[in-house]
Amino acid sequence: MLPGISWVRAGLGRTCNNLGVALAKLNRPMAAGHAFEAAYGIMALIHGAGSPEVATVLLNWAVVLEKRGALRGSIEGVLTSLTARRRLYGDRSILVSEAKNNLGINLWKLGAGDTGLKAAEKELVDALFVKTQSHDENLPSILIANSSTNLGLVRTSLGKYEEAVANFEKASGHYKLLLGNESTEIGDVEQNLGHTKFEMAKYNDADVHLREALRIRQKTGNRQKIRASEDALRANTNLMGSGCNLM
Repeated sequence: MLPGISWVRAGLGRTCNNLGVALAKLNRPMAAGHAFEAAYGIMALIHGAGSPEVATVLLNWAVVLEKRGALRGSIEGVLTSLTARRRLYGDRSILVSEAKNNLGINLWKLGAGDTGLKAAEKELVDALFVKTQSHDENLPSILIANSSTNLGLVRTSLGKYEEAVANFEKASGHYKLLLGNESTEIGDVEQNLGHTKFEMAKYNDADVHLREALRIRQKTGNRQKIRASEDALRANTNLMGSGCNLM
């Protein structure tokens, strides 16, 4: 292949990947998936299937597959990307930890039972460890906050409520320093804390978090999340008024 042709094709591959990213942000996962599919074909031809360029495209593609509900396809993409990044950068790189984070949360969403949840927890623990070791502990980090949130979700599903609360509180601290006290991410963390406290039968604590989640979500305007907060708050309020054990 002539060098000039290779350079043009590589540029086209990057353009397709960037187009996919833009379409994903516009909430057009189907079109984004087509763009990433095209980028993958070009990048694999130019750089090889195990290249960092292909690993990046696969991870992006996995994200839009997840949004489309194709979780098994998303997991396959994440696994392929993880394998490529591990081979290129080693187990302790940030790029590998981010792939592990995505694998863990996809396993959780897949609902693969107790075995799948334990596998998800392991991947997320590894991801969080690497991110923490690679980052100045005195500075906030979105990557640490995201992995802490995901680990909290998995641990809530495993019934490890105290550990989950600690994960959510850690995420909240990072998000508040970076994004402020009323961001979408803080609303989600408050909702997660409320749900976990509800599962612990700590209904008064749950009420505080769920009301805060609803207040923030009403400001951000996501109707689906507002309804979820209202439903959760209603269920919690009903139990508070029933004379159930309040802790």
